[in-house]
Amino acid sequence: MLVVVRFRVEMRVVLALVAMCAVARAQQMPCEPCVRGEDTLSQLGEHAAGLKRGAMMLLHRQIGPTQMTPQNQQQIRAVLGADADPIASSLSQLSDGQLDDVAAAICGQPSGECTTDVAAQLRCIAGHCQVIDTQIQDHVVEPACDPTVKTVSSPKRGLGLDWATGWQDDAKPVDHRMWSIGFEGRARLGQTFGLVGRLDRSTGRDAAEDANRDGRDDLSTGAVTRVSVLAGPSMMFAIARGEDPPRFAQIDLLGGYQWTLARSGEDGLLAGVDLSYYLAVARAGVRVTQGFGDADQARAVVGHVGFVVGAGPNYSYGTGCGRDEPKSSTRFALALDLPLFGYGLSSQLDYVAPGVGFETDYHVASFLDLMGHADLLWIPNSGRDRTIYQTVLAGGRIDLTNKKGGGTRTGFFTTVGAGYAFAAATEPSTAGSGPVGDVSVAWGGQGDDGMMYIRLHGRFGLTPDNADARLVFVSWGIELRLDRRRWRDRI
Repeated sequence: MLVVVRFRVEMRVVLALVAMCAVARAQQMPCEPCVRGEDTLSQLGEHAAGLKRGAMMLLHRQIGPTQMTPQNQQQIRAVLGADADPIASSLSQLSDGQLDDVAAAICGQPSGECTTDVAAQLRCIAGHCQVIDTQIQDHVVEPACDPTVKTVSSPKRGLGLDWATGWQDDAKPVDHRMWSIGFEGRARLGQTFGLVGRLDRSTGRDAAEDANRDGRDDLSTGAVTRVSVLAGPSMMFAIARGEDPPRFAQIDLLGGYQWTLARSGEDGLLAGVDLSYYLAVARAGVRVTQGFGDADQARAVVGHVGFVVGAGPNYSYGTGCGRDEPKSSTRFALALDLPLFGYGLSSQLDYVAPGVGFETDYHVASFLDLMGHADLLWIPNSGRDRTIYQTVLAGGRIDLTNKKGGGTRTGFFTTVGAGYAFAAATEPSTAGSGPVGDVSVAWGGQGDDGMMYIRLHGRFGLTPDNADARLVFVSWGIELRLDRRRWRDRI
C-alpha cells in the first residue's frame, strides 16, 4: 500500500513539472502573425512608423471593415498627414490575410479588440471599403444647432504703443520725411464703440540745403519736432469670430492740440482720422492729420505699426443654438521686420543703426507669396550729417523648403522686391533718393498661424542718382497670419 501511495505522489509531481515546462515553453513561443506582420511592415520603410502611430490614434473610431463615411476619410488623412497616399498605395497591394498580420504586429497580439479594429482600419486605408455618404442615408436626424458657444471677453480698457513714419508739411521749408512714437489709451463703451486718447511725438528735419557742399546744412530752419494730444470716438467693424486670434478693423476720429517745438507761431488745433487693422494684440494702419489756425500748414500722412492690449471686442466661436456666425477668410499676413545692423558698401554711406519696418504678404501658392514692405533705415555717417532712408517695396517671397506634413517646420525663404527710397540728407550725392532693388535670404520657423525669422538683405540703387546707395543689413521679423486655414499648405 505504501508503495502505491508513493508511486501516485511521484506521478503527480512529475505531471506538475511537465505542465509547468509546457506553460513556460508556450509563453516563450513568439506570436507568428506578429512576426509575419513585422516583416510586411518593414517593406513600408520610413512610412511604417507613421502607420503604427496613426492606427493607434484611430482606434475605436468605428472605421470599416467594409464601409466608412467621408468623415472617416478626413480623420484618416488628418492623422496620417503627408504619409497618407504612400501608405494607402502600399497597403492596397496586400491581401486581407496580410493586413490581419500587420494589425497583429501593430497591436502586439494575434487577436483581440485592438487587432480587430486595426485590421478594419487597414482595409479602409487600402481602399477595400465602400464610402457611404451619411447625408443621403434615410432617417438621419441633423441636430437643430450646436449648443457649444465659447465667449472670449476683452478688458474694457487698454493701452497701446505705436511707431509711425511718413510724409509731413510745414509753414517753413522741410524735406517732408518724418517719424514718430505714440502712446494711447482706449475704453470700450459697448460692443463696437469706444473712446481713444493719444499722445504723440513726431520729428523730421528742415529742407537740408547745403549750398557749399560741405556736408552741413547751410540754411537751417530748425528740426520739425511736434507734440500732439488727440482724443475722440472709435468704432470697430469687420470683426472676425472664430478659433483663430481675434481680428477686426477700427476707425478713430481724432481732435486735439499740437505744439511745434523750437518754432514759434505754429501751435494750434489738430484733427485727424486713423484707420487700422488688429490681429490679436498687433496693430497696423494709416493716420492722417491736419492743423488749423496758426498750424494750418502742419499736415501729415503716416503709416504705423504697434500693439494694443485690451479694449478689443467681445466675441464668440461655435455657432450656438439659434446663431449662425459666418467665418471670414483672408490670405493676408502682417509682419514686423526690424532692421538690426548693417553697413554701406560705398564711400557715401556708413554703418546702419537699428530701425523699424513692417510688411504684408498675400498667400498665392504653397511656395509663393506677394509682398509689400516699408522700412526706415538710419545711417549716422560719422563725420558727416546723418542720412535717413524711408523705403517702400513690392515683390514676392519664395519658400525654399519642402513641406513635411507636420504642424510646424523650419527652413529658408528668399524675397525679391523693387520700389523707391526717399533719402533725407543735407547734400546732394549719388546715394540719394531713387528707385531701389532688394534681395534677401532668410531662415526661420513657421506654422499655419505665423512665422519668426532672421533675414539678410542686400539693397542697391538702380539709377545714376543713387548708384552708391548700396547696403547690406540684417533684420529680425515676426509674422502673424490672419486666417490659418489659408496657410496650411505651407507646412
